[in-house]
Amino acid sequence: MTEKETFLKMINEHPVVVRYRELETVINRNKTLKQKFDKLKKTQKQLINAEKIEKVTLIESAKKQYQQQLSEIESYPLVSEYLALQTDINDMIQQVLFVFENGFINEDVE
Repeated sequence: MTEKETFLKMINEHPVVVRYRELETVINRNKTLKQKFDKLKKTQKQLINAEKIEKVTLIESAKKQYQQQLSEIESYPLVSEYLALQTDINDMIQQVLFVFENGFINEDVE
């Protein structure tokens, strides 16, 4: 097994990643939650587009709508755990990237 494969295996077997994938499967199988997530993503895209064209009223409207939808979704315990794990995984990825970008791996090996 190559170093890359070993590293990817470590990430994929990390308890946070395993739990995240379990919750993702549950959410994707739940029609109601899936629809709510799809609606949230659509609103998020509208918000990004409004920000690009700098339409203040559209931005405020989309932000309000996004926050309402997010609050509704977060009221589901599994979803709030899922979103927290998503943040944890993103943080972990940022840390790994920092290590790679700053060459700390080479220093440790030497």
